[in-house]
Amino acid sequence: MSVGVIRQWCLGCRRSLREIREWMTDRSRMVSSFTRRMESINSNGCWKG
Repeated sequence: MSVGVIRQWCLGCRRSLREIREWMTDRSRMVSSFTRRMESINSNGCWKG
């Protein structure tokens, strides 16, 4: 393995890690907004009930 190949592989790994981190943050944001919406629906249902 040459140094250039290792460097390219590290850059690719770092890029994929950043993409995975962004995807995870987007996913957690979606989940949090979804849970907030469900909580508001539940609270509204409780108030109606």
